[in-house]
Amino acid sequence: MGRIIIIIIVVYDAGSKVACGKSRLSTIGNGKIVGGVPADWGQLPFVVALESPRGQQLCGAAILNERWLVTAAHCIGRNKAHQIVAIAGSLDPSSLSEASNRQVSEGADVRLAPGYVEGTQLDLALIRLKRPFKWRNGFVEPVCLPSTKVNTLYSNQTGNKMIDLEDEQDRAINQQTNKILGTVAGWGWNDEDGVNMSSQLHRVQVPLMSRAECEKRFQTAGYSIPIDKTKLCAGWPEGGQDACQGDSGGPLVVAQDGVMVLTGVVSGGIGCARPGLPGLYTNVSYFLSWILDTIKKRK
Repeated sequence: MGRIIIIIIVVYDAGSKVACGKSRLSTIGNGKIVGGVPADWGQLPFVVALESPRGQQLCGAAILNERWLVTAAHCIGRNKAHQIVAIAGSLDPSSLSEASNRQVSEGADVRLAPGYVEGTQLDLALIRLKRPFKWRNGFVEPVCLPSTKVNTLYSNQTGNKMIDLEDEQDRAINQQTNKILGTVAGWGWNDEDGVNMSSQLHRVQVPLMSRAECEKRFQTAGYSIPIDKTKLCAGWPEGGQDACQGDSGGPLVVAQDGVMVLTGVVSGGIGCARPGLPGLYTNVSYFLSWILDTIKKRK
């Protein structure tokens, strides 16, 4: 039996007062965000929609604790913190029928991953909320963060502490008899040529892929995309199931020991659900020290 990609779960890692990563998901069908399998209540209570003050869908995010969300850095763009509106407890952020569970808060502070540049390099951001979310069982709950047995290092460019992931993580993925499956969710396009965002939260399962295999697939398709330790890849060889435009910032979670662990954040890719081209995700484990340090300093 192969080793598992995530070694330890820290149940209260982000300072929440409730258990993290709870989900009512059991067996998930092979549906897709591109084309649509709607999520149900209680399956992904940590997924948040990010909108502009005028109600325009921007991205997705995941709840770490009452005050903090994690998303992709490119989702922030030129927006100030107060120009980002987070909506939790809603499968359809535009629906008034979900008012009893819906919670809304503007951003109060935004922190981009140290060294982030436009594109998918170091594509992670934290959003501190102006008003903390209140926990509602099955509707608004935090996701778990991963904890890995790794060494720490200091980046020569930024001077900020990061996590140096061992190559054993890649070997663990390759050695799995059954693929390690992650669940990704968002309100993005239903197909690559779409023009409208989905009004309903959708989800799909995709297998994680080693960095070497991912880079090889892009090269075979004629793309030179370095896959370093800040990135994860996930997708089916035949394509057809993937995140798409508008799903950026949303979580890629892996089930372990009965809870959902935030493994990746939707970052980019070539098109949507194309055969042989996996989706690109920010590797959350790489940034774990920075995430925890940032949250600790601004509770």
